[in-house]
Amino acid sequence: MKTFGWIVGGLLTFVIVVIVLGALGLGVRWVNMQVEAWFAPREQNIKREVFENTKSYNEGKEQELIKYKFEYDRAKAKKDQGTMTAIEFAVRQAFADYEDDRLSPELRDFVRHCKYGG
Repeated sequence: MKTFGWIVGGLLTFVIVVIVLGALGLGVRWVNMQVEAWFAPREQNIKREVFENTKSYNEGKEQELIKYKFEYDRAKAKKDQGTMTAIEFAVRQAFADYEDDRLSPELRDFVRHCKYGG
């Protein structure tokens, strides 16, 4: 009978240890998720800011805008109002949050024309 008590006690102790370790693991996981939820958006914003300040990103945006301006000028020469409107819309979408102070005066004026009219 004494052996049976030791076996039951040992199994009960094992089950309690497994439950405690499982709860501890879940608690650590929950804390990790809270920390990640706090830091992940801030880290992503930093990565985005660094990317938007790279030379390749800004040169790519400038080349894209030069292409749009070229097509706009061609449509303007042909008096194709539909194409001009479509290009203005595309520029508004592509450069909605782009800092146009980085552009040359001519391209800056074109972006402002597309965004605000005039």
